[in-house]
Amino acid sequence: MDEICKLLQQMRNLGLHVIEDLSNFFSFMVGKGGREYKALETLKYLKARGFCNVSIYSIIIQALHKIGDVKGALSLFEEMKDSEYMRLRLCNNVIPCFVDVGDIKAACSCYNKMKEKSWVPTISAYSSLVYGLCKIGEIDAALTLVRHCLGNVTYKWANRFQIYLEHHPCILSSKFFHWAGKQKGFRHDFASYNAFAYCLNRTNYFRAADQVPELMNMQGKPPTEKQFEILIRMHSDAGRGLRVYYVYEKMKKFGIKPRVFLYNRVMDALVKTDHLDLALAVYEDFKEDGLVEESVTFMILIKGLCREGRIDEAFELLGRMRENLCKPDVFTYTAMIRVLIAKGI
Repeated sequence: MDEICKLLQQMRNLGLHVIEDLSNFFSFMVGKGGREYKALETLKYLKARGFCNVSIYSIIIQALHKIGDVKGALSLFEEMKDSEYMRLRLCNNVIPCFVDVGDIKAACSCYNKMKEKSWVPTISAYSSLVYGLCKIGEIDAALTLVRHCLGNVTYKWANRFQIYLEHHPCILSSKFFHWAGKQKGFRHDFASYNAFAYCLNRTNYFRAADQVPELMNMQGKPPTEKQFEILIRMHSDAGRGLRVYYVYEKMKKFGIKPRVFLYNRVMDALVKTDHLDLALAVYEDFKEDGLVEESVTFMILIKGLCREGRIDEAFELLGRMRENLCKPDVFTYTAMIRVLIAKGI
C-alpha cells in the first residue's frame, strides 16, 4: 500500500488527476463481489495520507448499502456530512440508508439540503423517500414528493411510484392513480393498470380490482389477455374459485379467448375450490375454441373427478387422453391411485 501512495504522490506532483483515477479504482474494486470491506480499509488508509474525496465516500456508501451494511454506510456519511464538499451523489446514496433504518427525518433533512442547492435527486432517492413517508403514514407528504419528482424528471416515472404505493392503503393508491392520470402529457400504460390491480387485491379490494378492465376500456386502453391473467392468478392464489370464474366470463365478454395455459389455470382453481361442474363447463368452452389439451389439462380434471368419486368419468377422460396422444405417465396413474385411496374407493 505504501508503494501505491508513493505513485499517487508522484501523480499529484505531475499535476495529474489523482482523485478521479482513484474514484474509478474504487468503483472497480466494489464492483467485484465481496471486496466492499477491502475498499473500506483502503479508503481509511488513503484518507490518512490525504488521498480521498466525497466521490470515493459515495461509492463505498452505495456498496455497503447494497450488501446490507446500512450502519457502516451511515457511519461513513457521518464523517462527511459537515464537509463543505458535500455532493449530490453522496446525498442520493445516503437517503435509502436513512429510510432503511427508519430515520425518515434525517432522510428528509438530506433531501431538503439538496433542494437548497438546487440538486435533483435520483429516482432511487425519490422512491426510497416516498416509501419511507408512506410507511410512517405521511401520505400527503409522499404525494407532494411525487409531484416534485414528476416536475423534476418525466411523467413516465409515475408508474414506478405506483408500484411503491401498491403496498399501502387502497385510498392512497387510488388517489394517486387517478391524480397521475389527469396530468398533462401522461397516460397510464399496462404496467400502471397492473400495479393498480395488484394494490386493490392486496388491500382486500379484489372486487374493485375486477373492474380494472372496464376502467382500461373506458380510458381508451382495452385490456389484453395479460390483464385477465393477472386477475385470475390473484384469485386463484387466494382460493377464490368463483371470482376466477367471474373474471373468466368477463374475459369472454371482452372477446378474448384464453390460451391453453390460462384455461388450465381457471379449471385448476375451480377444481381446488370444489367447483368441479364449473370446471367441466369451462372444459367444454375449451373444446369449442378448438384448442388441444395438454397432459396437465387432463390431469386437473381427472384428479377432480376422482376426488368427487366420479370414477367412470375419470376413466373416460383417461381414455380420451390416450386418444389425443397424451400418453399418461407414471405420475398420472400414481396421482389417480392416491386420490382413490384417500376417498376409500
